[in-house]
Amino acid sequence: MTPLDDRSIRARFAALRAAERARAPDFDAFVSRARRVERPRPRSRWLAWAAVPIAAALVIGAGVAVHNWRAREGVQPLATWTSPTAVFLSTPSADLVQPPGLFTSVLDRVTASALPPKGE
Repeated sequence: MTPLDDRSIRARFAALRAAERARAPDFDAFVSRARRVERPRPRSRWLAWAAVPIAAALVIGAGVAVHNWRAREGVQPLATWTSPTAVFLSTPSADLVQPPGLFTSVLDRVTASALPPKGE
C-alpha cells in the first residue's frame, strides 16, 4: 500500500465514524428515559416466596411417609443385607481354598487331618 491509499482509507473510516455518531442516540437521554419508565413489579416474587414453604412441606412429608412405610414393611437394616448371589459363593469344598490363619502353618492342616487320633 502506498501512503496515498492509507490516507484515503483513514478518511473513509473517519467519515463512517462521523455518520454513525450522528445516528447514535444521546446516552444521557437514553438513561433518563429508562429511569422514568415505571416497571411493573413481577408477580413471580410472591409466588416464589409461597413455593418455598410448600416445597419444604412436601419434602418433609415424603420423608415421613418413606420412614413410616419402611417401619411398617419391616425392611431389614443395611448391615444385615446379603447379596442374592451370595449362595453361589458357598461351595462344598470352600474349606480347601480358604487361606490359612495368620499365625498358623500350612502343615498344621495336613498333619492334623492325616494322622488318626491316638485312641483309635
